[in-house]
Amino acid sequence: MSRTVYKYPIELGGTTKILMPKDAIVRFAAVQHGQPQIWAEVDTLAPKEPRTFFSFGTGWELPADKPLGRYVGSFVVDNGAIVQHCYEQ
Repeated sequence: MSRTVYKYPIELGGTTKILMPKDAIVRFAAVQHGQPQIWAEVDTLAPKEPRTFFSFGTGWELPADKPLGRYVGSFVVDNGAIVQHCYEQ
């Protein structure tokens, strides 16, 4: 086992699919250099698995056809002009 923290970019206003080491634990969500990111604690030796993340803006209607899943965090972009909320399905 070799554990470290990796970061992954998240797309605003939609779906992001990420290939991450199995059992990765999302620890933090924030904007870095204008790009929404999540940071996850990972075992670099573990096999990779696909993970799916969704982000939605404040006031947006949430999709009724799929569960939101686990809340990951929120992104504040453009000095607060845009706030998006990220969930992992």
